[in-house]
Amino acid sequence: MTSGWVAWRGLDRRTPVIVGVGNASQRFEHPGAGSDALALMTTAARRAGDDSGAARVLASVGLVALPGGSWKLREPGRRIARSIGAADARTLVMSVGIPQQALFNHAFRAVRAGAVDAALIVGGEAAHRAALARRAGLAIDDGPFADPAAGGPDEMTDEMTDAVPDAVTDAMPDAMPDAMPDAVLDAVSAPQGEIVSPLEIAAGLYQPPQVYALIDCALRAAEGRSIDEHRDEVARLWAGFNAIAGRFAPAAFPEARSAEAIRDPSPDNRAIAFPYNKWHCSQLNVDQAAAILICSLEHAERVGVDSRRVVFPLVALESSHALSVARRADLHRWPAMEVLGAAAAAHLGRPLGDIDVAEVYSCFPAAVRVQQRALDLALDGIPTITGGMSFAGGPWNNFVLQATVAMVERLRRDRSAQGVVTTVSGFLHKPGLAVYSTDPGTAPLLIDDLATTAADRTATRELVDGWTGAATVAAYTVATDAGTRRVIALADTPDGRRTIVTSLDGALADQATRGDLVGAEVSVAGASFVA
Repeated sequence: MTSGWVAWRGLDRRTPVIVGVGNASQRFEHPGAGSDALALMTTAARRAGDDSGAARVLASVGLVALPGGSWKLREPGRRIARSIGAADARTLVMSVGIPQQALFNHAFRAVRAGAVDAALIVGGEAAHRAALARRAGLAIDDGPFADPAAGGPDEMTDEMTDAVPDAVTDAMPDAMPDAMPDAVLDAVSAPQGEIVSPLEIAAGLYQPPQVYALIDCALRAAEGRSIDEHRDEVARLWAGFNAIAGRFAPAAFPEARSAEAIRDPSPDNRAIAFPYNKWHCSQLNVDQAAAILICSLEHAERVGVDSRRVVFPLVALESSHALSVARRADLHRWPAMEVLGAAAAAHLGRPLGDIDVAEVYSCFPAAVRVQQRALDLALDGIPTITGGMSFAGGPWNNFVLQATVAMVERLRRDRSAQGVVTTVSGFLHKPGLAVYSTDPGTAPLLIDDLATTAADRTATRELVDGWTGAATVAAYTVATDAGTRRVIALADTPDGRRTIVTSLDGALADQATRGDLVGAEVSVAGASFVA
């Protein structure tokens, strides 16, 4: 049999390839035990090096890139670089609000351009450890910003819960210097674009479960489902994710849960934002890290990587365009992901629905359901190999790394398959999409940011503050917090603009969960429903 290195002789020697992956996790119930996020990330990085089969590869890493986390770590990239014997590597942290796919694209470009021979993408969280310590009154330095003990939700995602300024300079370097003094801090890349509008901030509409529940409501209405049909459909999908988690060894919450147990509120499954309960939501409180080692094809062969470990990225797409949810004319669609899906399918010469394996970003059911439609995936399918962020675990801004490790391992076992991994940043703001295979195919890697096309394809509505008069409900949810229920709705005005209205009326909350407010004409004064 011809070895991979011989078969790949005709490829561009700067082709970026994944050569090693590693992960690390822990679960304990004693406050103060376990490793912090930095130690978990370092362990994952070393395991990625071991996984490549090349003893010298980690020392050759020229770039260490991390997604920002909920931790409060100083110079995490530089500290990891030193720990793997690559003290001279450039280091970069991409802040929350930048798609995790952007980390991969930056590394792929750096390798392909010859700026580095090897790059390491690594990220992780120790949120479970931090939560236990806080509840026990122990001081630690790497804890998450959200504090469940103070009344915040245990269920969060990698989405930002605070507003991101409209005008933020993206500091990601396009051209890296040849050398960087060891004393220099990690470079930090900040996000661009509006994640949450001032009107959404004023209305308190920036918690991920509430925003995604609104999107799911809009999708239900667009497809003509009743509330009961919708709840059943979501529960079936999530029970399928749960079943996959039960077969995925690294899953943090693999316990079997029926569709009925997921759909209905209970003491173990409290209501969060209708129709979502706890087990519809990404579970933040996990201790998980992952690392992906990328080399040029030439360098991988030179340092002795086992060719059977090599996985080729075929597509690496993102869109950095951001538009707040309330401004979107079509609340149930994600045109930016549709743009990425069409570009990927054209490059591959096959529909994404025909691809063998998928890990679709799964912070909430709406994210999966909207992506299934945007990418023409089977609506009755279960697009995960991990069990998703509710059951495999949802490390705050790191899940795409976990998913990519799982995908690489899957493709090494099923060498005839292609696999797609998607990214969500914000509230369906900035998508990412990657396709991988052990077969390099005939076309070079497609890397692009399709923000301009995404912006052109996304219809918008003007927001109006302080609207008084009639309006038509476009989508809504009922948020439950410490026993208080609050109806939150996006409503369209007769002149084609949009506003946000809320109410603490219990009777209206009952009506919203038992009947249907979408399409109803309501009276609004300021930001409140008027009886």
